[in-house]
This record gives sequence, C-alpha cells and structure tokens, in this order.
Amino acid sequence: MGLPNKLYEYMAFGLPVVCSLRGEAEQFLADNRCGLTYEAGNPESLVSALIAVTDNPKLRSEYGANGRRLFNTQFSSEKVYPAMVDYLEAIGSTARDGAVEQTFRRLQMREGI
Repeated sequence: MGLPNKLYEYMAFGLPVVCSLRGEAEQFLADNRCGLTYEAGNPESLVSALIAVTDNPKLRSEYGANGRRLFNTQFSSEKVYPAMVDYLEAIGSTARDGAVEQTFRRLQMREGI
C-alpha cells in the first residue's frame, strides 16, 4: 500500500486524519473509519471536513481510536519489522544460492551490457 507516512503518524497518535488525497488513501480512510478527505484546492471542502471533526467529539474520538487500533494491529514496528526481517533473510538466502548473480548476468545480457 502506498500511503504517505503522515497518515501512519497521525494514526499512531490516535488523531483523526483529514487529507486531500484521493484514490487509495481515500478508500483506506473510509474503509477503516479513521479520517475524512476533502477536495484539494477547495477551501470550503477543507473547512467542512475540519468542522465535521472538530464539532463532533464522538466522531473525532471514534476516528482517532480506529486509527490507533489499526496502527497497532497492522503497522507498528512490532508487526512490520519481523516481516521485513523474514523478507531480507529470504533475499539473502537467494543471494547465497547464486540466484541473484545469475539474474544479474541475464539482465546484463538482455541489456547488452
């Protein structure tokens, strides 16, 4: 998933997210009920989103709690780092087997290097 780090940081601190990103970020916030989006370049849309969060303590609390819970269960270092270590170890074992060198040679031949 290609989301900006700021979204993860806001969720880690239990803050509701308000952003102008569309597409994947917008869907992510809606699916997880942890923030709102507004139309970029539209001040009225931004004001509307900010009022929705600031004038509704229940919504603000819900979005903040949902984001914090999501961060802790899926994106915290305790969750991400072990998967990263496994991935790096798999790459390392592939390199030890010579597969990386063979792949590099194939690429060189294909590119005429």
